[in-house]
Amino acid sequence: MPRRLPPPHPRGAPRTPGSGRRKGTANRTTVELRMLMGAMAGDIDYQRKLRSDFSRRRLHPSTELRVWEYAIGKPKEQIEMSANVTMNERLAIERDMLRRLDLKQLEALAAESQAMIDRAFAAARPDAGIPDSSDVSSPLTMSPREIASANNDGNALDELASAPSNPPVDAEPGRSENQ
Repeated sequence: MPRRLPPPHPRGAPRTPGSGRRKGTANRTTVELRMLMGAMAGDIDYQRKLRSDFSRRRLHPSTELRVWEYAIGKPKEQIEMSANVTMNERLAIERDMLRRLDLKQLEALAAESQAMIDRAFAAARPDAGIPDSSDVSSPLTMSPREIASANNDGNALDELASAPSNPPVDAEPGRSENQ
């Protein structure tokens, strides 16, 4: 007996209580397709033809792949990601660039870097109770010559090249130093 279609539901009207598919119930087409595939898989003639097509390599590659996955299991995919490589490359490039600078250029960069740090301290600590950054001694206030004399090796360039660089960036664009 064919199923009778319900009358058309007016747009915007609330749904009739109890209408629609019940929770956990499969679609009609899914149920019918599973019954059909179950009947085909149980059919001896279908199994014989599938076996002969499989042995003669006449199956579609995706079908053959699926048969192998069911027979021996799907292989695990291992993905490894590492951001360490890009950081090491960037640090090597920065070290190489710093090694090319002479001592005066390194001193100028150190002074600019310290000025930026001082501005950051001043911006982060606007309270009157906290001392200004100019009152606080910073470990970065040493010049390359002072570093070289402290190390007693006279090679300040390698000391600066091994330290991470602070590129000059204007912390407050559009605002001058005098404001």
